[in-house]
Amino acid sequence: MTSIPLHVDRSVYDTPFLRLPSPHTDVIIAAPMLRDVEPSVAIMSDARVRKWTLGSELSYTVDRAQKWINGIKEISDDILESMKNGGQAFCDGCPVRHIIKINGDGSRAFIGDIGIQRSNWADVLNSQERQRYLDENNARSFGDAAVAWQVGYYLSPTYEGCGIMSAALKTLIHEWAIPMMNAHRIRATTFRGNEGSKRVLEKNGFLLVNTIDDYKVIDGEMTTLYVLEWKRNL
Repeated sequence: MTSIPLHVDRSVYDTPFLRLPSPHTDVIIAAPMLRDVEPSVAIMSDARVRKWTLGSELSYTVDRAQKWINGIKEISDDILESMKNGGQAFCDGCPVRHIIKINGDGSRAFIGDIGIQRSNWADVLNSQERQRYLDENNARSFGDAAVAWQVGYYLSPTYEGCGIMSAALKTLIHEWAIPMMNAHRIRATTFRGNEGSKRVLEKNGFLLVNTIDDYKVIDGEMTTLYVLEWKRNL
């Protein structure tokens, strides 16, 4: 395995992290912690976030957040443990994903989430075809250049428009996904109307590869799904 890019500094944060580049060096991407349950609920309950993640008709409860963070924490712990033990040339994912703002007074604030995992192929509408894609992709070994990955993210509206998410995605790809996962293909989806999310992807080299009209009802209106892909230039 290549040199591990994670920082471990408890004076900054309690779990391993990646630091964003200037001018966002006060923001890190850290391994998930259960103490982030309540701030994550607050962000996901904001209508501007909930619309694009859950749909306005659904609520994000503390119980749901606890189950989610427990699940991603288990994945994170497994990846960190496998790195500690060695034996694998590449990782099957990234152990850090919670976006944390380090304030001037030393306090820390959860402001968002960015995760990468094997593609769920949600844009493949035929169930049998989708299952075939899932089976083929999930059967590929760690580090296989043919694995299709997928990113998803959200950010507190307080910090939108500052370039934080664009920097976070760039850091995730270039500091982790390429050297630690051997990622060559990363997919993402976003809905028509969520132009901020689409711009984040485009700034990081994602190209529109598919447009699916009448994909899902959001706030009582049928909307369009955009599928974008990033491919590694060798």
